[in-house]
Amino acid sequence: MTGCEPLLHVARHARRCRTAGLFGLALALLSPSAGTEPVLARHADGGSSAAPANRAPALTRALPAGSLAQLPPPRSEDSTTNLEAGWRLLRAADPRSGRESVAVSHTPDLLRSDPAFAGMMLRCSGGEIELLFVLVRPLSPRSRPQVILNFEGKSLRFEATVVPPGTSIRLPPEAAALAGGAWLSMSELSVVIDDGATTKINGVVILQGLRSAYAALRTACATT
Repeated sequence: MTGCEPLLHVARHARRCRTAGLFGLALALLSPSAGTEPVLARHADGGSSAAPANRAPALTRALPAGSLAQLPPPRSEDSTTNLEAGWRLLRAADPRSGRESVAVSHTPDLLRSDPAFAGMMLRCSGGEIELLFVLVRPLSPRSRPQVILNFEGKSLRFEATVVPPGTSIRLPPEAAALAGGAWLSMSELSVVIDDGATTKINGVVILQGLRSAYAALRTACATT
């Protein structure tokens, strides 16, 4: 085994944990009526974070109290569908309204993103598509995070809204429009989130496959 192989092995485990965490967060955001009892984080393959006695424990990250990542696993009516280049289509039923919520999401580039950054999500809302960034640690509902989006040599600043209970932020429509326009031909997006109270959160999202993911979301939105 070369000196690089152990690092690659750790990175793969970390990426699996981050992937599982994002999709758990995203499904919880789509199902606002879900319970809030804490549970063990689960890997993408469905296994518990507790490792068998004959296996080394996988790399995991402790989930802070109050994080949506501690919500129960998705219910049977919730589902995810793999799309191109790591994107996933998420569906979750809302028992209160009887309607289905739909979104697409992608995990961040693990090696170039802060641990507090969980990824990017686009979701249907009233016939429109919203852009959200998902976080591990909740922000204050009263904060107005400043978000800087860097792409193709451009740098745009937007004020975001914290979505209760605080583990996601929603950007204004003009930012969401970029996901269906300029970003479709881009390779990656760099994000800086500053709520003015904590350390800035940096993240990078690979945008390969966004075109097909966005089209899938549009189609799903039209049928919900």
